[in-house]
Amino acid sequence: MNDFGHCYYCGEGIMLDYPKEATPEEKNKVATKFCKCPQAKMEADKELEIERAK
Repeated sequence: MNDFGHCYYCGEGIMLDYPKEATPEEKNKVATKFCKCPQAKMEADKELEIERAK
């Protein structure tokens, strides 16, 4: 279902195909991962490094 989530850092609305049962908090978490703002990108890079270390 297409809906808006918002980046935690810059507040940009990001329209994605979220599951119907996704809460606003879950939508915002996913939207933050797709946002291009510097803070969100830095967080995504940090999570990628953690995954690589496993």
